[in-house]
Amino acid sequence: MCLECLENIIKALGLKIKEQELDRDRYMKELLRVEEAIGGASQEDEAKIAAELRLLEAEEAELDKQLARLEEEDRANTNEL
Repeated sequence: MCLECLENIIKALGLKIKEQELDRDRYMKELLRVEEAIGGASQEDEAKIAAELRLLEAEEAELDKQLARLEEEDRANTNEL
């Protein structure tokens, strides 16, 4: 192989490497953007879900109290009969 051919091959490979580096950089930027978007949404969603869970737990506790009161009334009514 002549020196000129070798230099041409090296130039071509250098261009391919630069193209691949640009593709890698674009991919990494997009990946970071997507990860940030997902991470932000996940944190917001998690906070909303946690708040909703607290409300539902409070509602459940209130319903448990009502159920206990109704069961007590039912026992009292059954005993009167």
